[in-house]
Amino acid sequence: MKTGERVFVGVFGILLLSVGIYAVLLAETSPAWRYLGGGILCVLGVNAAYSAIADRRPWISRIGPLP
Repeated sequence: MKTGERVFVGVFGILLLSVGIYAVLLAETSPAWRYLGGGILCVLGVNAAYSAIADRRPWISRIGPLP
């Protein structure tokens, strides 16, 4: 990955992780949705941030071309 792409993926990963933590701790929905959705967002965020550091493709990039 190029440097600009790595920075974008790292920032996006931190954003996903933050939204996931918010969903797990503060979302006002059923516990099943809160923990499942928040957990998935946290996992994808951690993977994206780690991938930016390790210069690898994150899992989220494998879903296809995004607009």
